[in-house]
Amino acid sequence: LYDHSGNGNHGTIHGATWAGCIDPLASNYLPNAQIDDGSCTGSPVNPSDFTYAGELDGHYYYLSNNPATWNDANEISQENNGHLVTITSQEENNFITGLYSSEIWIGLFQNIESVDYIEPSGGWEWITGENFDYNNWDTGQPNNVYQGGNGYDGYEDYAHTNFSPPSTGNWNDYHPENNYRFILEMTPGCTDNSACNYDENATQNDNSCLYDDCAGECGGNAIYDECDVCDDDLTNDCTQDCIGDWGGAIENDECGICGGDGSSCMFTQVID
Repeated sequence: LYDHSGNGNHGTIHGATWAGCIDPLASNYLPNAQIDDGSCTGSPVNPSDFTYAGELDGHYYYLSNNPATWNDANEISQENNGHLVTITSQEENNFITGLYSSEIWIGLFQNIESVDYIEPSGGWEWITGENFDYNNWDTGQPNNVYQGGNGYDGYEDYAHTNFSPPSTGNWNDYHPENNYRFILEMTPGCTDNSACNYDENATQNDNSCLYDDCAGECGGNAIYDECDVCDDDLTNDCTQDCIGDWGGAIENDECGICGGDGSSCMFTQVID
């Protein structure tokens, strides 16, 4: 606790729970806050849509404040400068499972235009285009079978986790019109497509962008000197001669005359 009166009576309140902005991407982020009070400003994520939920391996995750259909969840995530969460490891799956105890949409769908498409298990893709190398389907899933009627049988092309809750972390294929809450993922990386390390999956610029130097090395230090020689060795940089020509060979003579032959400072000794 900091005393702003100028009296210096700083201290600690034991057992207190602090409220404030818990979003680390917000301009008014309060590191000690434990409860989000809706005061966040300056974040790429709209606090009316999402609440910060946690961080894993530099990625930030936000839980939606309201449920939505899969397509709406996907659109809302993009509008907030991120994407529906993609889960690529058991560690990440366990982490996501712990953020919410009931069903949540994830960024996995079945691309019926894919050459790998076949029901029920072919053509599943992450919305970011990441490799689909990890999955945690529940037993017997995906099955493309909807038990609730309403004409959705055979239309289970979208995935949610925490199937058979609470918090199982198991995935299920489902029709997109059901309303679930969902997780937004903010992926750090270089977002400048002119950079040599541009990351097409990055949603949050982390100031890591690198650019080719004049020698074509990504992040290299080579530059052109005044004689248009490209290298990263400052000791052999081009210099000006005495008349100002870069790379020129004209020098001052011993008399200090640029281009002189030294005769202007020669003395003849006269002997009586």
